[in-house]
Amino acid sequence: MPFMAEMLRAPESVVITREVIDPGGGCGEAGHTGSANTEIRVLTSIDDLIGGRFTMSAHTDRHENAVARYFEAWNARDPEALAKAVTAAWAADGRYTDPLADVRGHEQIAAVIAAAHARFPGFAFRLAGAVDGHHDTARFSWELVSEADGSAPVAGSDVITVDGQDRITAVLGFLDRVPAGA
Repeated sequence: MPFMAEMLRAPESVVITREVIDPGGGCGEAGHTGSANTEIRVLTSIDDLIGGRFTMSAHTDRHENAVARYFEAWNARDPEALAKAVTAAWAADGRYTDPLADVRGHEQIAAVIAAAHARFPGFAFRLAGAVDGHHDTARFSWELVSEADGSAPVAGSDVITVDGQDRITAVLGFLDRVPAGA
């Protein structure tokens, strides 16, 4: 039986105590005074998920902040502001890949963004919906919106991966709506 199927058939969830995770009881946090028997439950049954006994945030501030910096970069028009925003959002060797580009590094990413502004002057990128993330990965949708009339002729969905400093290491972009001839 495949691993996931076995896991979902397990009758009860697994319980891991802090003693298993951190025998010293400190959990790596200075001044932590929690009980030595704090439990962490791990999903091992589909019933746990359906019955509401297991909850997980759909996204974290970490993902939302990374996406906010991403949009700051995509909406920066001045070359100096663009370079600064790209540096704040991406790791030095970060990668950006979509159907039109596959680049790596701050300079190449800034060049792709500048080219998008040249192709669509007077447009801004905006988040379309919620950021959904887990671990070091998040996904979100966006629109390219005309500042003149509010139309959004271009839309897409991106998946990002972030590093330990919450800088983007990779973007996989997908174009969901593109006008003819663009």
